[in-house]
Amino acid sequence: MKKRYVLAVVIILAMGMTACSFESREGAANGGTVDSSETIRAENTETKSEDTKTVDTEPIHEELAETDAAGSDEKEASDAVEISQGDPIVVIVDRYEDNIIVGRDIDDEAILYYFSTEDAEVIEGDSPITAGDIVEITYQGVQGDEEHPGTAVKVVAEAMMYSDLRSLEGSEQETSLAAYRQIVEESDAGMVFSLINLDGDEIPELAAGDRGDGRYSVYTIKDGTVFCLVDSMTTEELAYFERGGIIAVFSSWNGGGDEGGYGRQYYQIFADKTLADGDIPLLSYSYNAVYGEDGIYTGNGVTDYFYMGQESNESVYNEVLGTMGITEDGGRLCLENAVFAEEMLNILK
Repeated sequence: MKKRYVLAVVIILAMGMTACSFESREGAANGGTVDSSETIRAENTETKSEDTKTVDTEPIHEELAETDAAGSDEKEASDAVEISQGDPIVVIVDRYEDNIIVGRDIDDEAILYYFSTEDAEVIEGDSPITAGDIVEITYQGVQGDEEHPGTAVKVVAEAMMYSDLRSLEGSEQETSLAAYRQIVEESDAGMVFSLINLDGDEIPELAAGDRGDGRYSVYTIKDGTVFCLVDSMTTEELAYFERGGIIAVFSSWNGGGDEGGYGRQYYQIFADKTLADGDIPLLSYSYNAVYGEDGIYTGNGVTDYFYMGQESNESVYNEVLGTMGITEDGGRLCLENAVFAEEMLNILK
């Protein structure tokens, strides 16, 4: 956990700003309202890079188009959404050659995915990936089709998917981790779980998520008892900064991307407090595209910055980011190596 003197430094930095009354804006949850003598906005005059385009990160259940007009029942993910990088998808390998991997949806084998692995990290284990294997693919951009494959960032063979989690088995942590079993056993169907190192101690936290409705929770163990750090926060993706005690919530609106809106909120984790929807983040920003009177996108957008729920400026925002050790890569996804309940229960024995 970050020490209290770090927060003291942050507060002093904020108090050193020029005398401005800040106004809490809609979007910084429950931030209250005060008089504002100055609103500081950062006008974006260039179109943002592809890395900031993010929409719904649901990995596999998109509307799919039929590929064969002659009547084939196979489908491609040709209408797949574009994402910067979201939760990985798990597929059955149909074929893998010439740096192109074709996979079938594990729930509907009529659905095909096409990815280029030319620049991907491929983790195969003891034997190479072949047709019929189950693999996990993390990708960016679009899922792609046969003519224009998507871009795979990481491909992991089934035998290697949970190697990080399995390494915990037989360790001194095994007995203490068993306290998480009740959370997993009582979870709703479809929930997935991952062990993460959020606060830097020797006991990993349990992240739980329902990708269907975007609810995420995080648990830790205090004195042998499970304590909820994050309770059912609703977000498109929940990320964390390893050993930093910081989580990041991402959301988008109006279609997301440069022509819509999106934002990120950073929260600090405390051992004696449970975070939930509506809590005020430590830091946050929101971007909104600017449209003319004719309703046409101007090519510009406005980014607003907030500190402790009150409007701030980019300089203070970046200074606090650095003080808290928050990097621009957005952290790691909490469900990056997620498994279903049965697999997690085996790990927690």
